Amino acid sequence: MQINPGYIRLFKLGFGLIFCVHFYSCIWFYAAKITNFHRDTWVVRYGYVDSDSFDQYIISFYWCVQTLTTVGFGDICSYTGTEFILTMIWMLMGVIFYAYLVSNITNVM
Repeated sequence: MQINPGYIRLFKLGFGLIFCVHFYSCIWFYAAKITNFHRDTWVVRYGYVDSDSFDQYIISFYWCVQTLTTVGFGDICSYTGTEFILTMIWMLMGVIFYAYLVSNITNVM
């Protein structure tokens, strides 16, 4: 049984996407941590400073997914300059991801 190479490409794309979201989630949280959780960072403003590491990671992952998929509920917002820069970079990555995804799906079809 031969597997379609297009499906392998889509699988690699999905795996790469999950890795990128994980990596950027860590960066998003680290941006708050590097300033020793300044009162204006998202971790302090939304009361996650005393949460356990897993909850902080899940919230960071949630922010990355909602920003990448352009849903952007607005429940976790940027406030500091660093957060705004990271948000803009992640939005641009989302646009690039959508273009690449549409291209790959079109090729598979």
